[in-house]
Amino acid sequence: MQIGDRFIAEIVDFAYYQGSGVAKVNGFVVFVPWTLPGDIVEVYLKDVKANFGFAELLEIKKPSVNRVSPLCPVFSVCGGCSLQNLAYEQQLSLKRGYVLDSFKRLAHLDTSSIDILPIIRSSEIWYYRNKMEFVFGKKNGKLILGLHERGSYKNYVDVNKCFIFSKSAPQIMNIVRDFAVEAKLTAYNPITHKGFLRHLVMREAKSTGKMLINLVTDCGEMNIKEAIKNMPECVSGFLWTINTRKSDAVISEKEVIIKGQGEIIDRIGDIDFSINSYSFVQPNPSTASIMYDRIYQLLKLEGNENILDLYCGSGGIGLYLARSVKKVFGIDSNKTSIESAEKNAQLNNIKNIKLIRGDVRRVLYLRKGWRNKIDIVIIDPPRDGVSKRAMKHLLYLKIPKLLYVSCNPTTLARDTSILIENGYKIQCVQPIDMFPHTFHIEVITMFSL
Repeated sequence: MQIGDRFIAEIVDFAYYQGSGVAKVNGFVVFVPWTLPGDIVEVYLKDVKANFGFAELLEIKKPSVNRVSPLCPVFSVCGGCSLQNLAYEQQLSLKRGYVLDSFKRLAHLDTSSIDILPIIRSSEIWYYRNKMEFVFGKKNGKLILGLHERGSYKNYVDVNKCFIFSKSAPQIMNIVRDFAVEAKLTAYNPITHKGFLRHLVMREAKSTGKMLINLVTDCGEMNIKEAIKNMPECVSGFLWTINTRKSDAVISEKEVIIKGQGEIIDRIGDIDFSINSYSFVQPNPSTASIMYDRIYQLLKLEGNENILDLYCGSGGIGLYLARSVKKVFGIDSNKTSIESAEKNAQLNNIKNIKLIRGDVRRVLYLRKGWRNKIDIVIIDPPRDGVSKRAMKHLLYLKIPKLLYVSCNPTTLARDTSILIENGYKIQCVQPIDMFPHTFHIEVITMFSL
């Protein structure tokens, strides 16, 4: 096949790592963005490699029977939830397939010999997220507040309503947007590094409906109290954060509490969590409660266990299990996370958890005395998975039960290979859909020595 070829093909598969539908033309694989299995499409071949190519979608000749109308009016351009046009049952099927493919392709495992449990559905598929980071931008000379366009870090789409976040968000966003326009405030430009308004970070306690708002700007002046005077009653906290760094990430150099205490309390399962603007907690709290309970069931606790909780964040899993075990040791390198975990332990009167701030690799290296003294290790790493050095020191401890919580099946598969090479056996794999309408999937894998 050659660049410029136009042809009609059926989408027969979906490639998660490409975020595209897959067509096969005389054995040649073609990736087609914005398509779904079952679509009959006309495409334009724009790039050719040795064994595959990339095509541009020209027209959907016949849509898949699993296509549905997305709720969001900016679905086709927003970089947020990319599967809103696929029936939810089929989303689950695709995600389970992604987990299977990762174990086959990257861990080289025979998945027919692994106990892969049915995927757990999200308890809510709309308005489930407890946090969103909206960004200010400029489009056609107009200040906008929304999200990045799909595949772009410099182009934005105005968002009036986010169907995976909160029903309270539109009113708050409109108030902030109107205030910015009236005050003639400019949006920060990540290319020129000029402008003032950067992000609007919103957090919602799903158990109470209370909101914590963080307006992030470059250095400058504004009448911030004017921005909050019309806020709805659900906004119990409002922060103004100054960030002058060039990075597009939300970073606090100076933070001023304009209203409230700078935190909200949410409940996941039977644990209360104090959440500030930078706390790490599971973004889907109702399904996180289901996940924590599933972890408890899989571990089959007897009450006398010592648990090592690596990458513990704000303490979620460790705190949930602490009342059912002898001792929990939580480790995280992030200072804010450890401080949040300590506060959450006090909030829930949990005293048998010891929280250690430090790089997981170094903490494990310095605590070789834990060898044969820890009964269970829980690993919930960032998307990059466990580093080689951290894995080396972890394997030295010879912990009989290992439960790995992953938000990235590809790095999970890589680490699974290492664990199996060092004597661990997979007991079961439990996929959980924490992120409906997106490509993301959470996976619990239970190992034993």
